[in-house]
Amino acid sequence: MDNIARRQFLKGAAAVAGATAIGALPQLAQAATRSKIVPALLFWDGTRFVPARSVTGTGLVLEQVQIEIESRGGPTQLRGIDQVVQLPGGEHATFMAWTAPPSGAAKVRFEADVRAGLHLRLQLIDGSHDLSMSPRELSDGVYVLTFGNLRGFSLDENAEDGPVVNGQGSLRRGYVILRISRSWT
Repeated sequence: MDNIARRQFLKGAAAVAGATAIGALPQLAQAATRSKIVPALLFWDGTRFVPARSVTGTGLVLEQVQIEIESRGGPTQLRGIDQVVQLPGGEHATFMAWTAPPSGAAKVRFEADVRAGLHLRLQLIDGSHDLSMSPRELSDGVYVLTFGNLRGFSLDENAEDGPVVNGQGSLRRGYVILRISRSWT
């Protein structure tokens, strides 16, 4: 066993011994095996919310879009959204597009080049989750990130308490609206 492998083993053993001593090992093991809950991405097709993966573009390939991200309702497990951009030569750059309130703004807007598709990294309480849409899956319109289904809900942009509504009023649990529109710049 070389010195580096021995040091790594000793560090790991010390961490396990410390976690055991304070009684944290069962919680750490449970956290490591717990499945991550990720939000569903739904698209408003004009009559109902459908899974975003089932959407095929309008036939027009979007190249440059304006993306608006807006937090609605109560807190969610979503802490932020990063955009991952593919650079020439295959490299990737990540920038922080939105941070959930109260640390960040409830609404942000930015331009994005989507010729290679849209790649978002959702920052969740318990890790991150990548969400990608190819250029042919991407359509301008309203998308919703939610930790539950929206069966029976519709979209009303003029509703006072939020645009996702049903017969009893606006959706109360937290969700995030993504408005994607063609950019003419």
